[in-house]
Amino acid sequence: MGLYHSRFIEALKNGSEDEVRQLYNNRKSVRDRIDPNTSLGPAHNDNSVLHYAALHAMEWLYRDLLTRGGKPDMRNGVARNCLHLVCSCVESNKREAERRARIVLLTIHEGLFGMDVEHVLRERDEDGNTALHLAASAGLQSCVEVLLENKADLYVTNKKEQTAADCASECKRSALATLIETRMVFTADDDGSSAHVVDPDHTHLMELAEAPSGMRDSDLRSMKDQLLIETSELLGVSLFTSEALLRHHGWSKEQLLEAWMENPTEVCEKAGVQLPTNLGTHNLDTPSVVSPPRGPPGEEVEGEEGGERECGVCVVTFVPDVEVPCGHVFCRDCWRHYLHQKIEAGDAHSIVCPEYGCFKLVPIEVIEGVVSRKMTQRYLQFDIKAFVESHPTIRWCPYPDCHRAVRITTPNDTPGDAQQPTTVHCGNEHYFCWSCSGEPHVPTSCEGWRKWLDHVQEMAPQIGDRTTSQLDDAASQRWLATRSKPCPKCRAPIEKTDGCNHMCCKKCKHDFCWVCLDEWKLHNTSTGGYFECNRYEVRRKADSQLVKRKEEVKFSKLNSTNLYLLHG
Repeated sequence: MGLYHSRFIEALKNGSEDEVRQLYNNRKSVRDRIDPNTSLGPAHNDNSVLHYAALHAMEWLYRDLLTRGGKPDMRNGVARNCLHLVCSCVESNKREAERRARIVLLTIHEGLFGMDVEHVLRERDEDGNTALHLAASAGLQSCVEVLLENKADLYVTNKKEQTAADCASECKRSALATLIETRMVFTADDDGSSAHVVDPDHTHLMELAEAPSGMRDSDLRSMKDQLLIETSELLGVSLFTSEALLRHHGWSKEQLLEAWMENPTEVCEKAGVQLPTNLGTHNLDTPSVVSPPRGPPGEEVEGEEGGERECGVCVVTFVPDVEVPCGHVFCRDCWRHYLHQKIEAGDAHSIVCPEYGCFKLVPIEVIEGVVSRKMTQRYLQFDIKAFVESHPTIRWCPYPDCHRAVRITTPNDTPGDAQQPTTVHCGNEHYFCWSCSGEPHVPTSCEGWRKWLDHVQEMAPQIGDRTTSQLDDAASQRWLATRSKPCPKCRAPIEKTDGCNHMCCKKCKHDFCWVCLDEWKLHNTSTGGYFECNRYEVRRKADSQLVKRKEEVKFSKLNSTNLYLLHG
């Protein structure tokens, strides 16, 4: 038993994933002996099994160890936690880099759940490096993007006084250096003003999703069915009625219940269904309509309706065998033709009675009982599509031929919403902005991103035949030239989007006034306060007078010279 455990630890230390997987999966004694948080001793630099799993990006093992109580914030002998280790890869291919990014994401959202994530991201090893420093040095762009999305501190310096951007530059990772410095553009000051260090070589930010994940058709159907059952039991109505009521109230049980408590009759009327006669009883299996038994052709059906009726469309006399809650009668052929047209048009979620002026919904059991099996399947597809499109917290992935949807806990799609946009992923390696369904552009707003794209398009005719990257670079340079000022101390480009005139350069920490560019310590209430600056006018007048005085002195000297030459 000890032999297998020793082999497992040695293979884990060396990163021999196949051997590790074989021993871990096939030897229960090995699994039982593992404590994910126990140090393996000085010979292993005080790494634990969890540390090694992170270091060698063994995602399957790391995930399992987290479920067994693994603590990714624990440090090894050089003060590195699991985030440090997973970001400290020397060489990696694209596939491994993506796996490491997934481990970072898993660590943040599951391993550090309930903890101060930003504090853990700021933790430094014995060399003063954060996980962001190491990821930038290693060229792990996906890891860097995940760390940036989760508010990793961009300005922490290591013992060499280097930021993560400096580390990337030192290791010849120019694209990553640009990415990190560009992120500084959108970092707001604590006092409310928006002083940004802008990198001239603007690079598109591909932000990773924080929480939402993809949903397949089966997931969506299960979610919808569960919601219908819960609502049906809560209100004592049929599943068909609960669906109509929920759809009318944006699929919110809370909004529906609030309206139901005030006036259930009005709620049903607005939703296009009838108020159940047996209100208050659970009737999950009670059909919304009851179809009388169909007798032989030519034989009347005894009952309240008196047997044969006239179809409201084709005026053919027939024995009714399809009934709807509103009581209007149509023959089966007319029903089939009408329902086929509606389903073909994709209007599956709002099929109402064909009677003129009647807006009662047709129950799903009527539809399934009339149309063909193939058409029923199509109806169900449109039904799920309508469910997603009418649900405020679910959206389809906008990528072509991707049939997954994304559900988000807190939607951010209100027009004019001042919150930061959210990047989501469908679980199929597709990332997009929740608010505008375009490519990710966190942290800039959707409106700002659209303006930027328009600006790039305006530049295209002037630049001619260039690559997309060259076009973006040229547009960035023009954007900086027209919308930024250089820091008076370090000359880094500064962009001001809102707030007061007190600016603080994130690069050199110099405080200055946006209007006159003088040091901020020279400003007070007498100079105009935070939002005005009269020093600019004073300086302009002083400079004008100085120029005028210099011209006068120059003219005076010229006159003296002329007089000397004339009367010499």
